[in-house]
Amino acid sequence: MTGAGMHAMASPRRTLITSAARPLGVELVRQCLIRGDKVYAAARNPARVPVLADLRAEYGGLELIALDPDLVLAGAGSATATVALLRRLGYRVAAIEPAATLPDVLRSVREVGALLGQEARAAALAGTLAALTGPLSVTALDALILQPGGYVPGPDTLGPTLLALAGLRNRAPDLGLAAGGFANLESLVLMQAAVIVRSADAMHGRALADDFIRHPALRAARLTHGKLRPVAVNDAAWACGSGALRAAVMTLRSAVSAP
Repeated sequence: MTGAGMHAMASPRRTLITSAARPLGVELVRQCLIRGDKVYAAARNPARVPVLADLRAEYGGLELIALDPDLVLAGAGSATATVALLRRLGYRVAAIEPAATLPDVLRSVREVGALLGQEARAAALAGTLAALTGPLSVTALDALILQPGGYVPGPDTLGPTLLALAGLRNRAPDLGLAAGGFANLESLVLMQAAVIVRSADAMHGRALADDFIRHPALRAARLTHGKLRPVAVNDAAWACGSGALRAAVMTLRSAVSAP
């Protein structure tokens, strides 16, 4: 197949453009459509912008998104100025406290469910999450969450909870990192945890800090002792304390049990 033919069969680039009702936004939409992108144009009320409707009729591949929510969910640590502005503009804003334990996650799920009028669905999801708990086996594998640059998340995050729910023993306290902090190569090699949990995105080397886990010393220790096995888990699935935590736990359990 020729290069041109392969290019024609490739999926179009997907592009999100905010403030699409403004002149610059409209022109960006136009240029991306000309390029062949699938464009998502977001504006407070795009239906009132005739030129966007004209572009959709002319090119296709344009989806209009109205940014006029009935409810805005914000983290309790979100920028106070942004939250205050949204409230002054008349938006209903609910601040959700961050989760660091499974009970915190269950509280957040029920709170959001109540805000959305979906109490029954929230209760079912909370029950599914609660069912993940269980006693830690005496034969549980040692594990450590290692983020870019060698950072080990502490108890103010869901990191320790993720390991416990996956049936793994957290080795961070043994490194003096019970409160979180940066691990060094020497301590990792000497500790020889069975599993190193890392970000799925870091597997592709997004930054120099992601290369910490690829250090030759860690690779040599892994080949020699059969430990320090890297397992990739999507950070977004467990960092925010949502129902996606279950997916992260099941991914980790499956990866650890695989030969």
